[in-house]
Amino acid sequence: MKKQRPIWAILLLLTSSCFNLRDPETPKPETVSEWTSPTQPEILIGNFSNAVRSLNVSVYDRCFTSSFRFLPDPATQGASTFLFQNWSVPEERDYFNGLKNKSAGNARNVLELTKTRENFFTPDSLEQFYKYKLQTSQTDTALQSHNFTGQMRLILTRRNTEWKIARWEDSRENQTCWSDLKKYCIAR
Repeated sequence: MKKQRPIWAILLLLTSSCFNLRDPETPKPETVSEWTSPTQPEILIGNFSNAVRSLNVSVYDRCFTSSFRFLPDPATQGASTFLFQNWSVPEERDYFNGLKNKSAGNARNVLELTKTRENFFTPDSLEQFYKYKLQTSQTDTALQSHNFTGQMRLILTRRNTEWKIARWEDSRENQTCWSDLKKYCIAR
């Protein structure tokens, strides 16, 4: 037993270096989460706005219920009836990926949302109305406008303490609106 002590001591010394502490790696900017648990409607809208600005697909995707529906501006829908007929989460994801793919790598959009009205239906569902101004940084020259303005009606629902967008209705003011951008980004 006494002969084994030096062997154990040497093994202990040799293996102790594998337990050294090291400095943690700093996370890469694109892996830092921009998601905040949306326990209030304002937090959800903040997540949504930040995702649109930074073109963060994973955060954007988390803002919607699985039964989400988008209703475009009637003028845009009239020209593309079949495109918008059953617009749900997969189409929304495809549009947003299309927008991101048409933008420069470090691009940021500018989004201004102004709430004009809010109505609670139940403690777990409400509608919010916003005027919006969206300026995209996409680089596709075939899309002539980079500025989109209009109004949106959002139906928000809460489940398991988190709010999500269940329905989005878009309407234009005078210029191109968000529906036009969605039509362009998903169709190309």
